[in-house]
Amino acid sequence: MHRRAVQSCRLHVITAMLAILVLAGLPRPAAAAPGDPLLDYGADLVTDYVSRGQDFFVTDFARHDKAHSAFNFSPALQPWFTLYGPSGLSFGVWSSWALKDRKPDAATSFAGLQKADEIDYTLAWDWHNKLGAFSAGAAAYTFGPSDSASNEVFIKWSPPVLPALSPTLTHYVVPDAVPGGGATYTTVAIGGGERVNWKVSVGESSHLQNVTGSIGMPLGAFSVALNASYRPNPQLLLSGYDADGHYLFNGQTKDYPPTVFWLTLSYSGSVKE
Repeated sequence: MHRRAVQSCRLHVITAMLAILVLAGLPRPAAAAPGDPLLDYGADLVTDYVSRGQDFFVTDFARHDKAHSAFNFSPALQPWFTLYGPSGLSFGVWSSWALKDRKPDAATSFAGLQKADEIDYTLAWDWHNKLGAFSAGAAAYTFGPSDSASNEVFIKWSPPVLPALSPTLTHYVVPDAVPGGGATYTTVAIGGGERVNWKVSVGESSHLQNVTGSIGMPLGAFSVALNASYRPNPQLLLSGYDADGHYLFNGQTKDYPPTVFWLTLSYSGSVKE
C-alpha cells in the first residue's frame, strides 16, 4: 500500500475515534427517553452502487466490452454506523467497497472500481418544533486510493403533515463543487409501509436529475429491497453523454438506459441505553 494511502487511512481512523470520544464523553440530556439508541449500525450488500441517480460503477460495462444496460452487476459492501450524543447531536460513518473488478486494466483503459471506494463522515444536529422535525449538518466524502475529497452541508425538514407518508425535503450545498462557486442538490421524498415498505424520491440539480424508488420487506434484522432510478438528463451524471441520451461505445452511437435497477440486502442493529 502506498504511504499516502496508509497516512490517509490513519487520518480517517483518528478522526473517527476523536468524534466517538467527544460524543461518548458528553452527558445524555435528561429528557432522553429510556431505550433511546446510543449507536445504530448495519451493512448493505448491493448489486450496484447507485446514488442520486448516478451509477458509480458504470465503467465496468466498458471493462467487459458491454453496452450500458439497465442492470449492472457490480456488487459492493456498504457498512455504516451512527453514534448519538446529547441534545440531538450525532456522528456517522458510511462506506462503500467494490467487490469485483477492483484493479486497473491497462489493455482496456479501465481504472479499476477501487477508485470508487468511499468513506463518508457526517456530523449532524436534530431538533423539532411546531413546524416539524429538522436536521442540519456537514459531511466529508473521501474517495479511492488517491484520497480525493469533497464536502457538503445540508438541512432536512420533515413537516408535520401527512405522517403516513413521512414527507421530507432535503437541500444540499457542495461549496467546492466547481471553482469559484458551489453546487446544490435538492430532494423530496415520501415513503411508508411496515410488512412491505416503499419510498419514492425526486432529486434536482439545475434540472431533474432522478426519480428513485424502492420497495422492500423486513426479515428480522435483515431486509431486502428492489430499487430503480429514472435519469432523464444523462449529461448531468456522466461525461460522454449528450442531451438526447446517446453515448459512443466501440465507435458506435448507443442509447443511454434512462432507468437503472439494483437489489439491496441489508442488516441493521442498535445499541440502546
